Amino acid sequence: IDLYRLKSETGGVLSRTTIYSPDPKTGKQPDHIAPAVMPGARADILTADDSCVYLRDTAFEKSGTERPDGKAHLFTLTDFLDDTWPHRSYWIFGTQCSLATGCSGRDKNLVYGRLLVFDESKIYGYGRSQVHWSNQLQDGPYRMFCVSRDEGTALWQKPLKIQVRAMVLTDKVLFVAGPALDMDGEPEARSGNEKALLMAISASDGTELAKYELDAAPIFDGMAAAYGRLYISMTDGSLVCMAQE
Repeated sequence: IDLYRLKSETGGVLSRTTIYSPDPKTGKQPDHIAPAVMPGARADILTADDSCVYLRDTAFEKSGTERPDGKAHLFTLTDFLDDTWPHRSYWIFGTQCSLATGCSGRDKNLVYGRLLVFDESKIYGYGRSQVHWSNQLQDGPYRMFCVSRDEGTALWQKPLKIQVRAMVLTDKVLFVAGPALDMDGEPEARSGNEKALLMAISASDGTELAKYELDAAPIFDGMAAAYGRLYISMTDGSLVCMAQE
């Protein structure tokens, strides 16, 4: 994998860093650090903060050189474009892949969810209340939640009547969208009903502020906000733009 730094004005190459996991002498992959931790790298969408650029749980200086550690940041166990929901394949806000639970010693305050958004002080997410190490039938229920970014302590949580497939945080409002759930907690779209909802939720306490019906469900992570507009990419191939009246 090659990590390039480019001049944004011209596209000129500033540096190139080759990321190569196997031992250059033997060509073999390094030994596991622990039963659930395999060293190495896979390509994915990059994330960044004020000090580092991240490829999953690997940190790089702004100069492009790899460093041994970084700050807590957003990454995934699979990749950001994976819209499937396999057991324990979550987005994580942390420093290492440690969501394997139970006997493998998961981080005590690890923040994880199917989707996560955050600001300078809080992290918001949608996911199960707990993830059992062996059997998903023993997992906790899905819920929206808000935790402190520094301590990881819970600030609020609530169940929703939709399966959240897209989420955006604005200044004071959290927008979530997805297919409506049936009486068994399963998406109604599975039974041929394409009904979906967009919900506006107070970021401070989780209060429902507004609710709108959508003609189709959003694609996974298919929502963005800019300049007072909300944009939603739909599974029927359309793009919806919404604005406050």
